[in-house]
Amino acid sequence: MCVFQKMTEGRVLVFNHDVVPNYLRTKAEPDVEEKIQQLTTKTQLVSQDTIQVMSATVFSSQNLSGCRAYLHNLNIACHEYVKSACLWFPA
Repeated sequence: MCVFQKMTEGRVLVFNHDVVPNYLRTKAEPDVEEKIQQLTTKTQLVSQDTIQVMSATVFSSQNLSGCRAYLHNLNIACHEYVKSACLWFPA
């Protein structure tokens, strides 16, 4: 293991002119920075009341029971599939 790999505890395997700009970048690329700014502005425009209404809708008991039923049915389907696969490939 080279000295550089020891310094980085094996996280960086090479350090040459091809990868240096990515490893030493301290500022996001312009398109990424613009997207981050747009998302930040969008989140600041949403009021606290809107957030509470949205979270109440998402986490309503009806939605959770529907998710629970879906997961239960999926679990049953997976078990049935595994059982049928075991019939074809006995241990």
